[in-house]
Amino acid sequence: MNEFCARCGKPLRASRSNANRGEIVRCRSCYRRDWYVANRQTVKRDSKRYYRETCERRLEVAAEWRASHPEQHRQNARRFKLKSKYGITPEQYDAMYAEQRGLCFLCGRSQTGSRRLDIDHCHRTRQLRKLLCGICNRFVGVIERDPGWLARTLEYLTLFPKTGGGAFLPRAHLQDRQNHSTAGP
Repeated sequence: MNEFCARCGKPLRASRSNANRGEIVRCRSCYRRDWYVANRQTVKRDSKRYYRETCERRLEVAAEWRASHPEQHRQNARRFKLKSKYGITPEQYDAMYAEQRGLCFLCGRSQTGSRRLDIDHCHRTRQLRKLLCGICNRFVGVIERDPGWLARTLEYLTLFPKTGGGAFLPRAHLQDRQNHSTAGP
């Protein structure tokens, strides 16, 4: 005898039937859903209690794992950031990097140290553009938010010619500053 779930209409196996006990016949997933709805407060209370009781230990275990697997943690964090923020994999980033020969698309400089090139993207459409150094990426962001900023900045710079006029720091003061910065404590 084929019976069907009273809720979703899926066919049930004969051994799962509760009709002979006078209960509403439901499939396993519908039964679980109904049970959760009926016991929602109990489930939430028990989940919160379990989380509180195990939170510190889970944090300790995670910290131990990060300390014993630093390279794998770094790779996992990079993979997660690229996928969640930009929707790409590290391999796709590396392909973009190789295509640009490791240079900023705008200024042509490479990043120094361990810092990677930033992924320039449109915040409105989430479309990826090119890899830029941090400085160029910030400038693009400012210009994108306020297109008139570039014209105002260029106009501002024309107020101060490169030669003559205006206040300046004497060379002796600059040398004192350099000596002071290189001197140890």
